Amino acid sequence: MNDFAEESLELTYKSSLFVISALTMRIVPLLFALLYVSCVIAILPPYCRFPKAIGKCNQVMWRYGYDTREKRCVPFVYSGCGGNVNNYSNMLQCRIACEFVKFNANQ
Repeated sequence: MNDFAEESLELTYKSSLFVISALTMRIVPLLFALLYVSCVIAILPPYCRFPKAIGKCNQVMWRYGYDTREKRCVPFVYSGCGGNVNNYSNMLQCRIACEFVKFNANQ
């Protein structure tokens, strides 16, 4: 993760115009820091962007997938085969994969 991303995500003090970084104690313009964080958080891994797919078998299994419209993981009925990678056996797996995304500056 680059220095600015770490500074923006670990804020300790906000004034109306500036943010003081908890890591370096440097002053960063608040508006820029908020815009940067909101842009970074909006980037989803590609596998979370697939639509929830029921599949093509006849079973009824409750699974969880990321919904891009609701911007959160939601339950759906899965048929047991087919579908795509946006298919998790429990809510926590889905949230770890798609909501609690960790960022790597090397990607």
